Amino acid sequence: MAVRFRCYALPLISGIILLWVPLLEAANIRRSFCPSPPKVDNTIPLTVQRVPVGGYVNYTCKDNFYAFGITTAMCIIKNHQRTRWIGPDMICEKMCGKPPDSPRAYPVNSTKDRYPPYMVIEYRCKYGRLTLGSATTVCRNGKWKAASFFCMKQCGRPRSVPNTELITSYPDQKQFREKTTVSYKCNEGYHQTGINLAWCFRGKWRGPYINCTVSREKLNELCGAPPEIENGEARIRDEPVRHVIYSCADGMKLIGSATLNCQARGVWDNEPPRCLLKPSFCGKPPAILEARHNASLVRPAFPHGSALLYSCIPGYFHVGNTIARCDGTTASWKDLTMKCEPMHCSPPGEISGGRIEGSKYTYMSKIFFHCDIGHKLIGQKFRVCQEDGNWDGPMSTCQREVCPVLEKPENGGKFGSNKYNDVTKYVCYSGFKLVGDVERRCTENLTWTGSQPKCVAFQCRTLRPPANGHVVAEYSVNSLANYSCYIGFELQGPSSRRCREDETWTGTEPQCIETGCKAPEPLWLGTISGSSYKAGSIIFFSCNYDTTFEGITESSVCVDSHWSAETPKCYAKCTIPNVRGLNIFQQDFLNLIRLKPYDTIKHRVTVNYYCEPGYRPSVPKSLSCHNGTWTRDIKCTEDNSSFCEEPLTPVNGLMTLETTPDNPNKIEPGTHAIYSCKPGYSLHGKKRMRCGDNGRWEGDTPRCMFFYPDAKKCTDPGTPENGHRAVSDSSFGLNTVVTFYCNPGYTLFGKEKITCSSNFMWLYPKPKCIAFVMG
Repeated sequence: MAVRFRCYALPLISGIILLWVPLLEAANIRRSFCPSPPKVDNTIPLTVQRVPVGGYVNYTCKDNFYAFGITTAMCIIKNHQRTRWIGPDMICEKMCGKPPDSPRAYPVNSTKDRYPPYMVIEYRCKYGRLTLGSATTVCRNGKWKAASFFCMKQCGRPRSVPNTELITSYPDQKQFREKTTVSYKCNEGYHQTGINLAWCFRGKWRGPYINCTVSREKLNELCGAPPEIENGEARIRDEPVRHVIYSCADGMKLIGSATLNCQARGVWDNEPPRCLLKPSFCGKPPAILEARHNASLVRPAFPHGSALLYSCIPGYFHVGNTIARCDGTTASWKDLTMKCEPMHCSPPGEISGGRIEGSKYTYMSKIFFHCDIGHKLIGQKFRVCQEDGNWDGPMSTCQREVCPVLEKPENGGKFGSNKYNDVTKYVCYSGFKLVGDVERRCTENLTWTGSQPKCVAFQCRTLRPPANGHVVAEYSVNSLANYSCYIGFELQGPSSRRCREDETWTGTEPQCIETGCKAPEPLWLGTISGSSYKAGSIIFFSCNYDTTFEGITESSVCVDSHWSAETPKCYAKCTIPNVRGLNIFQQDFLNLIRLKPYDTIKHRVTVNYYCEPGYRPSVPKSLSCHNGTWTRDIKCTEDNSSFCEEPLTPVNGLMTLETTPDNPNKIEPGTHAIYSCKPGYSLHGKKRMRCGDNGRWEGDTPRCMFFYPDAKKCTDPGTPENGHRAVSDSSFGLNTVVTFYCNPGYTLFGKEKITCSSNFMWLYPKPKCIAFVMG
């Protein structure tokens, strides 16, 4: 026996647990209870006493305790009889207060008053001390486990020692551990004495005990070259240390110490001396701007009566006395009154298409050439006034720039210049007109304005097609434009127009007027849907219920003012009369179906009937239905004779009597009727049937069934013109479905799908694809 289960959700601290309970147990939940819930240490006592099956209780730890595990218990039934609890599976462990402080460290992120069990707190050392050991503490059983670590002092950067370099692997390190050792070395040119080591001890550096003294080579390098004195010279000796002896030029006397010595500190021991003029001597001759004299430039003193000749440098000419004389009584130069004036160049003139910048034309002055927009400089950018009063180089010019050479338009020409700001004009030959810019100008960026024009033959304006129509035209002189309309529209106006020499069209623009179809003939016993009779419109035909549709198609399209199909006919059905002793049969391919009173028969259908024994028919035994009316009245009159009526003839068969009676409805007992079938049909039933003594034929009328010598299948229905098809069975066997489609621009008229029926005939004819044009 299958057991059904029900799912219960059991709440947990971190979510829920799903529990499946058999449905039989679930059915007992309403009437079963569990005893008092189990007790858990350090939880708040429960007040509930009895809990029904399927119910649950939640446990809560006491204050300052933390819950671990499943805090919910659920009441269930075991073995369909005994109730029991599932859960809880939990413990309540005591929480811890704030972690203890340390004189040299502090706990990180310890802002709470209480912490759950197994919470880990990290300590960090104060004052930049180094942490050694495990600097964490854990909450267990309401107490913090002691952290075993040590905060060690560190040393800062080692001190600097003059003339030394600190040797360490970490040049950017700012803190050093206890017992770290670093070393020093003397700079290049210094000698080391003492201990070069320093070590970190209890947060302070010990050492180094080193002394670096300078070498003789380094000492000479530190003192460098001796200071120079005006009008004197220095002689240097490097043994044993750098020693300098000064002396003065002729006519000068030494003031101060003549010697300087380089000391151990790398400085000179005294100030350098000075050289002053002796009495009755002149000092350096006066300096004249842009001039020079004939004495040595380094000679510092000249005796009384000395004469010097001055001259101007190239590019200048002198004005005034050019001789200076030394007056020893006053130790000064006299009689010199000259000055040097610069040479002048002639004005440079003007430059066509540009300008000259510069207003000074004296020696070494420059003038600059600038060209106007659309011009380029030919020659140098500037000229300099030379010492002979002439400008260097030839005169520069500004030449107008040129645009690219333009092409002549086809069937036309051009004239003008392609230089900056000039204009080129276009003309066309006779019989052509210019389309585009008549003239174009050369711009400052050396491009032409506008665009290249064209010379086109005279032609008429472009014609617009009429609404719902087309126009095909050539636009040259004497060309024709032909108009046409869409299907469903008729042209009103000229069908063609000619382009005249004055570029105008003959005639006026025609119009396309919409055409349509006349209203279709009314459909008796049916309806016509579709209110538009415009070109391309579709109307649909449908017959009323219980009538027969007779026509080519169920729809029609308005094409060229005519409907594509005539209005079909709807014919009424005939009703089987309720006549006593009447039996009517209808052939349905292979079977004879007996019809009941008030059954209906379609239009043009023929049925056979006979009267029961004791009744005689009044009309022939086959009748046809025509638009709801039988071709004759049907009557069966009572007949007490023992003669047999004329037997029925099977559809597609023949019946003959052994003897020919005078009256076909008075056949004597014992007469036989002999049956046969038409070619292509086979007889099913007895070949002979006897007229009994009671006036009834013995046996049933046989049937003629169609005989298929080949495999049973429908014939190929073909493919509609302007369409295609899809076949479910390429052999066209029983129940084969053929689906028809039309190409774009065509509409399907008829059944989209036809089926091969049990008599291996298609239930509907092949449809057609008709061109569909919307106006």
